[in-house]
Amino acid sequence: MNARRTMYKLQTALCAKGRLVRINQKQHWNEHQQKMVTKYQVLFDGWYEPMFESYKAHEVVQYLAGLLTGGDNA
Repeated sequence: MNARRTMYKLQTALCAKGRLVRINQKQHWNEHQQKMVTKYQVLFDGWYEPMFESYKAHEVVQYLAGLLTGGDNA
């Protein structure tokens, strides 16, 4: 399954449980790779500082899954 699709499904599940999370995507040009790269940020509702950041969607999926299963990563 697509990691980004899973990421947004986990976000929906967390919001349904009352843990409001936002996932921001920021893109910038990487000189070394000569392409645009996407940075994912997980923020909790009302917070301005990201609780988790990664360039890999599957790492964000693991973080959100940990939050959903009761692990307090935040």
